[in-house]
Amino acid sequence: MKNLFLIFALLISCTLTVQAQNVIGKISDGKYVITMDTNEIKLAGEALLTKQGITARLTRFEILQDRVDGAGDIYYFLLAQTDDNSIKLATTLSLKNGSFYPEGNYLFSGSITCSGCSRGCNPRHEKSSDGITDWYCTACAKGTVGGCTKTVTMD
Repeated sequence: MKNLFLIFALLISCTLTVQAQNVIGKISDGKYVITMDTNEIKLAGEALLTKQGITARLTRFEILQDRVDGAGDIYYFLLAQTDDNSIKLATTLSLKNGSFYPEGNYLFSGSITCSGCSRGCNPRHEKSSDGITDWYCTACAKGTVGGCTKTVTMD
């Protein structure tokens, strides 16, 4: 019986450790705070961009809340972007007990990259007429040179 208790305690400890390693951020005083080492986020994001054929240096990272277009449901996401805002990489986060976790199997699974213009071209969620929620990129702002390109990463 004592061994069974020790095994159970060890399993709970391992589970909590694994969950803690996946925490991206938390809510602190009503603000969304990134608790994960931003260098880890930077390296993972830039590696994904490289796989997509995009060379960029991600410099800004934040957790944001938005509403799904066409539905109004609230969702949370991690946004990583370049200094000039021309490249934005986003991934949906789950909120559990005041902490944010990646929704997929790894940090940027199910992510979107919006690139091409520095004003507009922002990642958003929308619900289609058939009820599916998916990422899209907003249009570039009027007067902006270039067009917005969407690249989606699946699990």
